[in-house]
Parts: sequence; C-alpha cells; structure tokens
Amino acid sequence: MSDTDDDAAELPPSTKMGVCTFLVIFLMSALPTVAFVLGYSGIGYGLEVTAKSYDYHDEAVQVVEYLLIFALFLYLLDSHTWPIILQIPCYLLLFVGFCAILLLMVTETPYGPLCVLTVLVPLLLIGIKDLCYKHVPGHVYAIWMHSVLVTQGVALIVVFFSWALRGENFWDAPTRAIYSDRGGCKIDFEGLEQCAGNGTVPCFWTSTDKVDVEFNSQCRAQCLDIYEECEEAFIIWSNPFLAAMALIVIGFISLYLKPDDPQAHHGISAVVRFFAIFLFLFWIFASLAGAGDGLSSSLIAYALSMCVGSSIIMSVVFWKKLTSTDTIGGAYKQAEAYLDLLKGLVILAFTPLLILYLLICALNQLVRRTVTCCCPCFVRLTEEEKAHRGCLTKRASNQVEDFKRWNHSRVLVYAVYWGIGYV
Repeated sequence: MSDTDDDAAELPPSTKMGVCTFLVIFLMSALPTVAFVLGYSGIGYGLEVTAKSYDYHDEAVQVVEYLLIFALFLYLLDSHTWPIILQIPCYLLLFVGFCAILLLMVTETPYGPLCVLTVLVPLLLIGIKDLCYKHVPGHVYAIWMHSVLVTQGVALIVVFFSWALRGENFWDAPTRAIYSDRGGCKIDFEGLEQCAGNGTVPCFWTSTDKVDVEFNSQCRAQCLDIYEECEEAFIIWSNPFLAAMALIVIGFISLYLKPDDPQAHHGISAVVRFFAIFLFLFWIFASLAGAGDGLSSSLIAYALSMCVGSSIIMSVVFWKKLTSTDTIGGAYKQAEAYLDLLKGLVILAFTPLLILYLLICALNQLVRRTVTCCCPCFVRLTEEEKAHRGCLTKRASNQVEDFKRWNHSRVLVYAVYWGIGYV
C-alpha cells in the first residue's frame, strides 16, 4: 500500500476527503492552471499573447521602477510594524503589481508566468482551506493537496503529450521557426548573412505568409540560429509540461511535510533529487532542441519559484507545528534536506543583490535612528531593535552571524555544481 493510502487510512472519518470535496478543491485550484495553459502555451494563445506583450514593454518597465521605489519606501519605514490595516493593502499592491509585470513582460522574462503559477496555486489552496476547511488539521489538508495537485499534474501531462505528439505540434525545426516568428522573436543575421533570403525574410520560408518551412543545400537548418536569442519559443511550447511537473513536485512535497515525523525528511530529499534530475535532463533536451540562449536562467528562476511555492505550504499549513518546541527538530531536518542546496544557488546567483541588501539594511538602520524613533505610535519596533546600535539592523546582524556558521565548503561545492549546470 502506498504512503498516501496509509495516511488516509489513519485519518478519522470526519477528515477524510470525499468525492465532492475533492472536486470542489480540484476545480477551484485548477483555475490558474487553466488560465496559464490558455494564455501562455502553444495549446492556447501563448504565441499571440507573447507577440502582443511587445506593445506594453515600455509601460511595464516604468511600472517596475515605481514598484521598486514603493517597496524600498516600505522597507525603510519598517512597514512590517505598521497597523495591519495598512500592511495588507500595501503588500497586496506589491504582490499583484509584480505578478502583473511578470505576466506582461513575457519577452523579457518568458519564465515569469510559470513562476507566478507555481506561487499562486499554493496560495490559492491555502485560501481555500481558510475559507472552507478551517476545521481540517494542517497535516490532513496537506494529504488532500497532494491528491489534488498530483491529479492535476498527471492530467496536464496527458493533455500536453496528446497535443505535442501530433504532427504539427511536435517540436522540430519547422515548429521552432513558426513559434519564433509568431512569438515576435527578433532576427539576428550576424554571421548568418546567407540565410537572408529576401531582404529581412529568412530563406527557409516558402512564401511570404510564413506558413511552410523548407530547407535545402543553400538554406540549411543551421539558419534557425538567427533565433538563437529567442528562448520564449521553446518555453511557450513546453510550458504545460513544466507546469505539470511543478504541480506534481509540490504535491509530493506537501505529502512529506510532517514536522512530527523525524524520518519524513527522507521523502523530501527524494523528491528534491528527482526534481534536480528532471531539471538536468530537461536542460539537456532543450539545449539539443535549440531552445535558445537564456534557458539556464529560466530554469533557475523556475527552481526558485518551486522553493517559494513549497515554502508557502510549509509556513502556512504547518505554522503551528513548525513553531512548537516539540516538533521544531523534525521540521528543521526536513528543511535541512535541501537548505544547503538552496544556499549554494543563492551564493551563485544573488551575491550582488545580497551586498545591495546589506547596504539597504544599513540605510534602514540610519532611518530608524533619525526618523522612525520619533513616531512610536506608528512604527512599533521592539525594545531589542531600539537598543541595537550596530551599523546594520538587528535582523541583518543576526543573518550575518548565521552566515558565519554555515558549512561554507559544502555550500560552495553546491554553488560550483549550480554554476556548471548554468554554463
């Protein structure tokens, strides 16, 4: 019998998931996935949406600048200490704003919609629990989420392969050319001048309507390298499969998140290893299929969004268990299963941002000493934070001390592995 069946058999009858409950959670949580497949994949209107996003590029960049300034303003003024009635709209505005930007700037961040999905689905599932199933214990709801997410993922894989294995949708040289053209990818003839058949039109198009692709001795398949910097074409084509794998992996992670079971971290470790192997094999396949430059950064962003999605489930569903003294050891062991791996990725990809973070923390400490100390009714700092006299904030100082206690040799080895995978 599987682990899921064993867990389900141990549940009291009042907390077992019935068919109606499964259908309600399944249909409600499937809405973002359906919208994602229709709007950002080849099954739906992904090519049209990507081409249209070029029209809003300048406006989106301007909105990003405003959001970053607003986020800096909130951080410097310690918005986490504000009254909750002010915190909620501010944080909601930031979240919605950045999600909208990731959905609009598909040409700059083709992985954006996928990252939004992997974060939004766990949030939606948590919202469904808070609204409809408050009486259900967190570990029980996690098993429910496992069933729902894995079912969604398997169904999406079936849909994707049923669509992708049809002749006109199979990923090959003609499909790559069609997706790159309809997705609005820029053409670069540098070093491939012989591929310019008629002015700026590539030689492999048989007609001006760009429907059929044909290669010959004068126009070889190598001419597709004019789209070398176009990673969005392959990502649009593979988005349903990547979304399905995200749902399945998050589903299995939610199954093994059991802070009261010190052995559960072995299950999480197995899931993380499986996901790492999947990313590596997918990267090899995509590289051989001519996915274009920038694929590695897209997969890293995809992996990070998976970490965020899993953390949402861990921190919200199991918050009470994670903060209880008798189960904190088991929770730490589960997190430790992939914590050093994540630290290596952070060191490799975000070192400049970490330095910037320390500078902002120093500025925040300066603001606390000169501005917020005069507004005790608005900014409620703890006595420990008020008494802290370092150059950095109390939290940043603690984080620096924690960094000094890392197993640096192991973390750097993981960073090297990430770097090899990126290159």
